[in-house]
Amino acid sequence: MSRGAGRLQHHRTRIDVILRPQKNIIAMGIIVVLFTLSATLWTISSAEDLQKTKVFVIPVEPTLFNWTNGFTPNGYWYRASLINSPDLPQWMSYLFSKRHRKGFIYGVPPNDATNVQVEVVGLNREDYETRKAIIPLNITEKSDLAKYEIRLKIDNLNIEDLFDPHRLFNLLRIFTTILWPESADNLYMTFLVSAVKLGARLPLSPNDGEGVVVHLGSSSRFSETLEHLEQEVLPLRKITPCPRDFKRSSVDRHFRPSGFVIDWCSFRLVKLENSSDRAPYQEPSQDYAAVRIDDLVRREEIPRRDYSMEIITTLIVPIISMLALVAFLSVILCVQHDNLDKPYKEDTLAQGNDCVQVPQCTLRDGNLASDGSPRLTERDDACRPSPPPYSGTKRFQFDS
Repeated sequence: MSRGAGRLQHHRTRIDVILRPQKNIIAMGIIVVLFTLSATLWTISSAEDLQKTKVFVIPVEPTLFNWTNGFTPNGYWYRASLINSPDLPQWMSYLFSKRHRKGFIYGVPPNDATNVQVEVVGLNREDYETRKAIIPLNITEKSDLAKYEIRLKIDNLNIEDLFDPHRLFNLLRIFTTILWPESADNLYMTFLVSAVKLGARLPLSPNDGEGVVVHLGSSSRFSETLEHLEQEVLPLRKITPCPRDFKRSSVDRHFRPSGFVIDWCSFRLVKLENSSDRAPYQEPSQDYAAVRIDDLVRREEIPRRDYSMEIITTLIVPIISMLALVAFLSVILCVQHDNLDKPYKEDTLAQGNDCVQVPQCTLRDGNLASDGSPRLTERDDACRPSPPPYSGTKRFQFDS
């Protein structure tokens, strides 16, 4: 009995030795899973009620993920998308503001929008803790849709500046109290986008604002003040783009003290008679979930463009133009050279004809006898000058 009990105890010891590493591996796996689950926490935020055709702004900050320390040296990183989708819908955008140190989800729900859920991923760059939050968006109909719209551009602001409720309130107050009092009950912002996204250039100074395009809509008719303002700035529509501080209108004194530099070349009053007159954000967005894989175009089926003609045209045309130019210049230089040589030859001939011809004389041979003595040779007296006449009167006067 003692021998059998010893063998059993020996087998149990060997089994424990074999299973002990496997138990350790399983325990480590469980710890890793628990750590991952604890690091990535899910938070369901309260639902946001949005109205169609009205701009909404949802801040994304650490409190959304139940992070108590609102400030860290390295900050936070956020990413927003539709749940189970890689990106946000067409009518929704996300922007992170370094000034406010938080993100913003903004946009305008179109008329065909339905309830959606936005998934926001937050990363703490201090300890790399990741958390997720779900924001349900309930989209409702707006009772009094805008029928009249003001479209203007503000040069000195960025889009994040109008996320500030106080600055937006100051802008609306100028219209509701001075320029458009009839819209005091139902004036709201129907469009908001950065001017750079619409094709504007970045300012030369980094301290200047990029510019923001804003549409303000209401169901009330335009006031006489707005109609007179449109007639005042109507000649400026020919100037595109309009320089900053190009011209100040008569109502500019109401905007400058509040910090709004209006581009009056872009000022418009639009009457929204149908849905086609509204801003581009109200166009029906494509439902990417309904697209099937079979409907997608394969890479092999995409036609390839032949660039041979473009390359030939790019090389041959400049070469032919260069050769023609060289030939033309060569002809001009050759003709001009011939014209310069002809006057030189004519001048040379003229100078040769005008030269005095020196007679060539030969010396007489000294051995030949002279025909006569030079003294005896008759000379032509006509060749010699006549002597001056003798005047005795002058001599007499000189001697005396």
